[in-house]
Amino acid sequence: MEVFEPRMEVIEPSTLEFECHMEEIEPSTVVIESSMEEIKPSMEEIEISKEEIETSMEQIEPCMKLIEPRMEVIEPRMEGIEPSTEEVELSMEEVEPSTELYESSMEAIKHSTEVIKPSMEDIEPSTVEIKPSMEVIVPSWR
Repeated sequence: MEVFEPRMEVIEPSTLEFECHMEEIEPSTVVIESSMEEIKPSMEEIEISKEEIETSMEQIEPCMKLIEPRMEVIEPRMEGIEPSTEEVELSMEEVEPSTELYESSMEAIKHSTEVIKPSMEDIEPSTVEIKPSMEVIVPSWR
């Protein structure tokens, strides 16, 4: 026992020091435990969300399997349509000057009719005067 006594004297202050540290640490562990309790519901929500995502992915997968073959059919068609669209755009560019020409022609015609209309009004009384003379001339031709 005499051999252990000096060692105990060395160990005893260390254990006291350890106990002091434990007392300092204890409030922190209480805080950690309460934080863990607060985190627990969030972790449960995350787990539920994860399960919902997995379920959604399982539901989406068959749809994707249905869509993929259709996309394989659609993609080449789209490639076929693309040049046609470019052709249509080029044609529209070619047509545009014609429409501009048509519009300017229509404006010219409108202007001409505005000019002709008063002239026609001037001519109309003359035709009324000519008509009786024509009735006289026509029988002599027969």
